[in-house]
Amino acid sequence: MENNNMNAVAPAPAPAPAPAPSPAPAASVSTAEPQTKVRNKKYADFSEHDLMAELIKHEKKTARRTYITAISMVTVAVIFAISAAIVVPKALSLMDSMQQAMDSTVSLVEKAEDTLDNLDTAIDNMDKMVSDNNDTLESAIEKISGIDVDGLNDSIEDLRKVVTSISKLFSH
Repeated sequence: MENNNMNAVAPAPAPAPAPAPSPAPAASVSTAEPQTKVRNKKYADFSEHDLMAELIKHEKKTARRTYITAISMVTVAVIFAISAAIVVPKALSLMDSMQQAMDSTVSLVEKAEDTLDNLDTAIDNMDKMVSDNNDTLESAIEKISGIDVDGLNDSIEDLRKVVTSISKLFSH
C-alpha cells in the first residue's frame, strides 16, 4: 500500500486567477453627466470612478460652503468686536451720567423732605399761635364791639366845637 501512495500523482495546481479588468483610461471618461440610478436611496450601477467623481464634487461643494460659513462667522465676529469697542464706552459713559443724575435726584429729594419737615413745623407753630391768640382777638373784638360809636361821635363833635371856639379866641 505504501507503493500505491508513492506512485500516486500530486494534485494539479489551481488555475491562476483571471486578471482584474483594468480601469478605463482617463481620456476615455465621458464628460457627459453620469447617469444616476437611485434605488432605495442608494446609488446603483455606478462604477467606482463615477462614485469617486460624485464624492469629490460633493466634497468641493461642502468645502466651499464651509469656507463661506467661516468667512461669514469671522465677519460677524469682527462686526461684534467693533460694535463692542464703540458701544461699550458710550454705554459706560451713559451709565456714569445716569448715576450722577440719580445722586442729584436723591440729594434733591432729601432737601425736599427737609423743606417739608420745616414747613410742617412752621404750620404747627402758626396753628399754635392762632389758637393762643384766638382768645385775645375775641376779647379785643368784644371790646371794640362794646364801644359806643354814637357817643364817641358826639364826643368828637363836642371836641371839634371846643377846638373851634378856642381857635377863634386865639386868632382874634
